[in-house]
Amino acid sequence: MKPLAYKMRTLDIKKGNVYKHLSEEELNWLVEEAVNIDRCDLGLVIASIVSDAYHDEQGEENEESR
Repeated sequence: MKPLAYKMRTLDIKKGNVYKHLSEEELNWLVEEAVNIDRCDLGLVIASIVSDAYHDEQGEENEESR
């Protein structure tokens, strides 16, 4: 399997800046979520949301294949 950096470079996928794509309301919500889970890292909150969505999707795919 090729390294992630190679795939991103080959497919011209950019990491970008997630914050510039969020409205002020969405950013405020993220800050509130960080406060609620007692974390000071918005990146961790975003990673948790993405991880939950990924596992939800993988769970649905695994259920469909049964």
